[in-house]
Amino acid sequence: MTAIPNADLNWTPSSKFVTELKLRLIELFTKERRQTLGLIAFVWAGLAVLYTMPYLLLVRERLYHEIIISHVLVAIVGIVFSFLLLVAIAAALRRTSYQAFFWCIVSVLVASAALSTIDLQIFSWVHEFYGRSYAEGAPYSVLWTGNFAIFMSKFAMIAITFWTLETLQAYRKRDAELQRVQLAASEAQSAFNNARLAALRFQLNPHFLFNTLNSISALVVTNRNADAETMLAQLSEFLRITLNNDDKALQTLDQELETVAAYLAIEHVRFGPRLATDVICPSELREAEVPNFLLQPLVENSIKYGVAHSDVTVTIRIEAILDGDQLVLVVEDDACATMPCSSGHGIGLRNVQDRLFALYGDEARLDVHRRDNGFLSIVRLPHQQLAPVR
Repeated sequence: MTAIPNADLNWTPSSKFVTELKLRLIELFTKERRQTLGLIAFVWAGLAVLYTMPYLLLVRERLYHEIIISHVLVAIVGIVFSFLLLVAIAAALRRTSYQAFFWCIVSVLVASAALSTIDLQIFSWVHEFYGRSYAEGAPYSVLWTGNFAIFMSKFAMIAITFWTLETLQAYRKRDAELQRVQLAASEAQSAFNNARLAALRFQLNPHFLFNTLNSISALVVTNRNADAETMLAQLSEFLRITLNNDDKALQTLDQELETVAAYLAIEHVRFGPRLATDVICPSELREAEVPNFLLQPLVENSIKYGVAHSDVTVTIRIEAILDGDQLVLVVEDDACATMPCSSGHGIGLRNVQDRLFALYGDEARLDVHRRDNGFLSIVRLPHQQLAPVR
């Protein structure tokens, strides 16, 4: 026979009811509601003191214990009814506006009628206990109507207070939920953008590695072993630099130029004197913020479509310029045979465009121009300093 867990042996319908009741009470007695009920209890206690104060101050021969006790008991019952009114309003507000308004009015009328009846009964019992008569000669209906009018005004004010506080609390919860959803959406969008940027980066690195390994293979086949070793050493240095920055979407322009320099060192081994470079970057722009691996694809396009097809020296010029609040990065070559001028042509240029849009939206762009004596790529993006890493 299978053993029954002890937890199942201890479980009873009554324990389940108690657990559900505790959960309901925790849900009902929020911090704001506890504060409200405390305030209402203070108001009822204050009313009891105000009603009994004249007897304590003006009557010297006896304290009228029956009056004091009666008002205290009525105040206690009033606090209980106020709590029940809170429960009724909290339940009513889950309905439509018209239904909630109707049930609130009914709750106020019922609470006022019930407390009016209980008030008269308490005063009658307490006075009888002390051997005195309460309200001799006064019709019951007149006393009840007066009490009903007084209690209805009190409960109406309490109901309005509860309604207002419950509505404000509902709005706060709705705003908090909206902010939570917006934050989750923002985090999801940020994660999507980061994943998209990472995917674009992963498209670039294999593309470059494929070309470089092919070049090393060609050097080995043609017995240029020394050049192959030099290129492998430069490739190792390039990978060290890029892998150190692999987890960052942004870096300084100085770091980006270091990456380009490591890449060009590899290509210098491949092309020798056919490749010349000219880098112009003012010192005040070297700490500017740029996307990681931004310039290398542009330089690679100049080498692929310019240097590789030229028998003479081709100069690749890289320049950083500050134009108002924009950082302008220029990559141009003077090769006669260049790639066709088509926006977004090739993996490199498409990736640059996509990454700029993912990071800056419409505030950044890539423009390319084919000229008679070369190819020009211009990147425009907001100029801002990269925040230091703590």
